[in-house]
Parts: sequence; structure tokens; C-alpha cells
Amino acid sequence: MNQKTATIIIFLTFFLIINTIGCIDDVAGGPDIRIDDWRMNEGFGLSQGAYVDVTYTLVNNGNVDGTVDVVIDVERRGITKRTEIVPANTRISDTIRADSSVEGGKVVIRLENQRRV
Repeated sequence: MNQKTATIIIFLTFFLIINTIGCIDDVAGGPDIRIDDWRMNEGFGLSQGAYVDVTYTLVNNGNVDGTVDVVIDVERRGITKRTEIVPANTRISDTIRADSSVEGGKVVIRLENQRRV
């Protein structure tokens, strides 16, 4: 085997290794976190005033664990945010209590900053 053949073999081996690593990463993909269900209950407490309890279920259809910021936006009151970890191919449920200035205000739930763990 001459030097030129050895160089070509080394190059092709290196290329195959790099290409294989890329394919493994592509197969793994990323998290695919979505809101599966959510509901809210309004309440009032003497020590905390008006509030809403937002219960939600997140599902991760991706092949890797992920994190996501769950954002609850209550009309005229502001935003409450919580970061959730959702393992691959699972679902989780949780509840966030958010301040509410008045009963019957619009409540929006959304996901932000989805990323791998």
C-alpha cells in the first residue's frame, strides 16, 4: 500500500465516522413538547386576593429529554413563569397559581424556550 492509498483510506474512514456521528444526532432529534390539556379554576383568598390555578399536561413526543418554560399570562395582572423538565416520550401534569386582579380575566398559557436538558 502506498502513501496515497493510505491517505485516501484515512480520509474516507474519518469522513464515515463524522457522517455517522451526524446521523446519530439527527436520529436523536430534539424534544417535541406540547400542551396536551389545560384548565383553570378561579379563587379568592383573604391573604392573597384573586388568583387562578392553571393545571396543565405537557407531552414530549421527542426522543430526548427537554425543558420548556410554561408561561401563564393573566389579563391586566402580569406573567407567571415556570421551567418544566419533560423526559422523552412521556407526559407530566402540574399546577401554577397566578395572581389575578379580577375574576373573569383572560388567561393565556404558552410554551417558550424549548430545549434539550
